[in-house]
Amino acid sequence: MDSYQIVVITLVLLAIADLIVGVSNDAVNFLNSAIGSKVAGRNTILIIAAAGVLMGALSSSGMMEIARKGIFNPDMFTFAEVMTIFVAVMVADILLLDFFNSLGLPTSTTVSIVFDLLGAAVGVAIWKAVEANAGFEGVVEAINYQTATAIISGIFLSIGVAFTIGGVVQYLCRLLFTFRYEKYLKTYGVVFAGLALTVIVYFLLIKGAKGSALLTGDVSNFIAGNVYLLLGIIFLIALIGVFLLVRLAGAHPLKIVVFAGTFSLAMAFAGNDLVNFIGVPLAGYQSFSIWSDSGVSADTFTMNQLGAAVQTPFLFLILAGLIMVVTLWFSGKARKVTDTEVNLGRQGEGEERFRPNFLSRMIVGGALALGGWLKSWLPEALIRRMNIRFYQRIAEVSHEDRPAFDLVRASVNLIIASLLIALATSYKLPLSTTYVSFMVAMGSSLADKAWGRESAVYRVAGVLNVIGGWLFTALMAFFTAGALATAIFYGGPWVAIGLGLLALVFFVNSNLRFNKKEKETAVLKSQELKPEKQERLFEVLKNDIISMLNYERAIINQCMRYINHENSGPVKKVEKDWKRFEGAAAKLKKIVYKVVLKKSAHSHEYGVALLFNQHHIEDLYISLESMVNLVVEYEKNHQILPAKKYVKQVVDLKKQYDGYAEHVIEKLDKEHLLNVDDLLHAKRTLQEQLQKTLNSTMVMASRKNITHKQAIMLSEFVLLLKNLVAIKARIVLNYQRGKDAEGTIMDALV
Repeated sequence: MDSYQIVVITLVLLAIADLIVGVSNDAVNFLNSAIGSKVAGRNTILIIAAAGVLMGALSSSGMMEIARKGIFNPDMFTFAEVMTIFVAVMVADILLLDFFNSLGLPTSTTVSIVFDLLGAAVGVAIWKAVEANAGFEGVVEAINYQTATAIISGIFLSIGVAFTIGGVVQYLCRLLFTFRYEKYLKTYGVVFAGLALTVIVYFLLIKGAKGSALLTGDVSNFIAGNVYLLLGIIFLIALIGVFLLVRLAGAHPLKIVVFAGTFSLAMAFAGNDLVNFIGVPLAGYQSFSIWSDSGVSADTFTMNQLGAAVQTPFLFLILAGLIMVVTLWFSGKARKVTDTEVNLGRQGEGEERFRPNFLSRMIVGGALALGGWLKSWLPEALIRRMNIRFYQRIAEVSHEDRPAFDLVRASVNLIIASLLIALATSYKLPLSTTYVSFMVAMGSSLADKAWGRESAVYRVAGVLNVIGGWLFTALMAFFTAGALATAIFYGGPWVAIGLGLLALVFFVNSNLRFNKKEKETAVLKSQELKPEKQERLFEVLKNDIISMLNYERAIINQCMRYINHENSGPVKKVEKDWKRFEGAAAKLKKIVYKVVLKKSAHSHEYGVALLFNQHHIEDLYISLESMVNLVVEYEKNHQILPAKKYVKQVVDLKKQYDGYAEHVIEKLDKEHLLNVDDLLHAKRTLQEQLQKTLNSTMVMASRKNITHKQAIMLSEFVLLLKNLVAIKARIVLNYQRGKDAEGTIMDALV
């Protein structure tokens, strides 16, 4: 078999992998609104989206030319060089998109593929010029820089425009509907739904069916020449249809909008973004067909014919559509990316994934100052009326099973994203559907006051992280594809095959590891408190606390082994046990704060006990983290441990500390809480011994038996041990108090 035949087979396998990573990333564009609003069950939403994806895949034939001639001029390259570019692009695209999927961050598959093509083509053109001892004028001729420049400008323009328009429209819609929108559904809701469906159908005709094999040239020309007439007819039909459905069938007009919008965005995604995933492999296959019939060497045959328009085989489209549908249904990474966007736009409180940074604090501070200035100029009566329109009942905000946002915002997200994408497409302006969909959702979240004073810095930080990831996508795609193209250019087709297979191995391994992690997360979620268990919270927490203390005990054990000169192996185990401890601590914190206010309503004493429990766990976490960092940094910096005779007194504490730790765990496990005097006595004895060891360490340092840094390391280690001894005693005493308060509550309920 010819080496280039194997390259083509490798490209086909890479296409399948790229379809999976691409759908996992872009599914957020059309699933976000439906899933966030909980308009229906997840399976129902996926069925609607899958139908749109399959329909869009069948209409995508006309979009495949970008891979052949959109970024580079194929007549400037030979067959061997073109195949170098295509393999480099696919490997880089899979690695990059899978990386973002694993992080749960949405990025643009369009920008990724464009900059992959640009980087690989520039790389090949440069090395080609170097080998020929020619100038770099040929590099400029080989690349369509106008396309890249237009896409880059489209990125920045679409970010600002989508965010602003999404925010303004959502604010106006919320003023119209309020958060108690049900009473307006039969009036405003019907007209709103009619307008929304008109926009969505317009979007489907202009964007979703562009280049479709389903529409003939005459039909496409008729649509283009009679846009306003068609919009008027569509609006009347939509208005009458929604009115009849609401009056006669009791349909929910906003649900109709969300279902239709989900279908249309899914169809447009598949119809226009399918090129991002299979356009390059198809171009590779077509290049091979052209070259194999020529009888000319791969290094001399130029690819002039690649620029010609070619109809994509229907079989390829249907297979690609089916792979996308299966991925949409089963991909855990698609769910993670969707969860990130839904979480950033949710209404009300919850866990914040992103940490605030200087820029997010500065933006929020500036926005608050601007808001205060605007309020000073607006009449107080107007401000009061506007606040009334944004009033939310407490029950709506605090309900545990509430959607991330309501159907009003879901509809606005879909309508504005569809309208902006359709308008840009009709004017031939390049933009990313991911950027538009995401920024519209963020703008509507801000306008809907979902970003309150307590959460704004976290949400803004999240948005900045995602936007930063977009810029990172472009840069990494360009340089990664360029580097891979260089390796293939000099290594030949067998290097291309090897890199392709390595990318596939990485892809499979990444998904296996991700699925394993998701199963572990699912187990943790399944263990979350049910209402009946919340009445016995301390009893439920006991096992988690014991698990944490066992991890802590293992960490101390491994630290002692390291100090006793047992090479660096124990330090690696310390880091592994620390990750387990972190997971247990995070789970415990989530459980406690989820129900602490509810428990406080029954008993203030019980609520205080819960808070103190968490406070002691935090203290344990901080002290143990300091110890882990102390030991890990000391080992990583290759610093010299004191001689064994000088660490003996610290290592000798291991047996006594281990016995104390076992005593604490036994008290909790068997609930021997009526008499804790023996535990307190053991605590005092151990702390006295730790103090003696600390004094002895200071004496050794003063006599220069150990260095200054060694003295600091040993003394800090002993001091942290003293903290841990005290904290564990407090945990037992607080657990005793919590159990007593728990018993009081249960007696009152009986």
